[in-house]
Amino acid sequence: MNFKIDKEFQKKMDKYIDIEYNKYFGDNNIKQITRLDSIDEQTDTIKILDRKLGVDTAIRFNNGQFITIQEKIRRYEYIEYQDFTLEYYSNILEKIKGEYFYLGAHLYFYGYSNQNQNGIYCYRLINILNLKLYLNKLNKKPIENKKHSNANFIAIKFDELLKQDNIIIYSS
Repeated sequence: MNFKIDKEFQKKMDKYIDIEYNKYFGDNNIKQITRLDSIDEQTDTIKILDRKLGVDTAIRFNNGQFITIQEKIRRYEYIEYQDFTLEYYSNILEKIKGEYFYLGAHLYFYGYSNQNQNGIYCYRLINILNLKLYLNKLNKKPIENKKHSNANFIAIKFDELLKQDNIIIYSS
């Protein structure tokens, strides 16, 4: 699977993710959902949020508040693993740090598409601050991704995260 195909899949699933945001936060509470990669003018601020803080989406609420979200949507074929994966190095050979080091969004939307890729099968909303504090204590070693890239990642079963206080704040 190449990067372009993965990005096309993500783009295709964005509208279904938005449906889940509206269900969770309430249709009447959301003023605007903005995906940073959809903004034509890539200002320095947008680039920093996207590339250095792992922010994919910003949601502005009617009361003026906003939250930032990192999103990962996996294909249904991976549902059997039931794990949360977080990129450690995007390139092991060159020691290019991944989202493990930079993630600064408020929440992480982590979901699986349905089999037809026309909806969300299930998802979790993850409190990133609490996740980071837990990972810091856990000291888990990354796993190499030999199948798709030179990256490696941290993998944690959702069952393990559910046992921790306030890491998974919602599970569909």
